[in-house]
Amino acid sequence: MSVDIKAIRWLLDNATAYVISKNCGVSIQAVDKYKNGVSDIMNMRLKHAISMTSYAHTLQEKQ
Repeated sequence: MSVDIKAIRWLLDNATAYVISKNCGVSIQAVDKYKNGVSDIMNMRLKHAISMTSYAHTLQEKQ
């Protein structure tokens, strides 16, 4: 599995922190920090990046 930064940015822009947290296993506080720019997505944990990439691709396929 690879990490797709563009997909993660798309996910953060198009889904709520709650939905991302629920479906990716990332705490809602961490997602909020990424959404609000407090934490840099380039420094996120690899397992979170992989999970968010996978979920973003799943949502993009449904559109």
